[in-house]
Amino acid sequence: DPKLWDDVAKEAILKLSTTISIHLEAPDLAILANAFARMKHHHPDLFDQIAFSAQLIIGSFQPQNLAILANAFGKMDYSHPELFETIALKSLPIISDFKPQELANLLSGFARIGAAGKEVSNLFSATKDWLKQNRGLLSRWEERNLVELMYAFLKARKTDLKLLELVG
Repeated sequence: DPKLWDDVAKEAILKLSTTISIHLEAPDLAILANAFARMKHHHPDLFDQIAFSAQLIIGSFQPQNLAILANAFGKMDYSHPELFETIALKSLPIISDFKPQELANLLSGFARIGAAGKEVSNLFSATKDWLKQNRGLLSRWEERNLVELMYAFLKARKTDLKLLELVG
């Protein structure tokens, strides 16, 4: 019911825009964005508020939260350059901590909206380097994660023949 989702969004915006937002945790923001993305319910004001709140507490985000948040924004085709640069910056030093599905979802979220910027480019480059250094792990990845990862690289125009051969 679209009215229900609008009511939930209004309540969430109210809570996020007050001092209560400091007490929200990363999983809460990721789950909220993901719920709206799954229902395909566009609410730009809510997504702006989620982005603002997420940037305030980005240090507390774990790989799973980062992946869910980026993927939710990507699914909604909702570009927020500052948020994606912040997510990329947070993800760079912990790239090896991402599980295969999380890494695929993270990069897919970036690719869906055509996220660009220095840190986004650095994230794709670091991921490519990590994949090359850890090619033995790829044989244990589920095929759907490899496909989604390659989709992200192709859509973002960040792939090359060596990467395709590595995954292929």
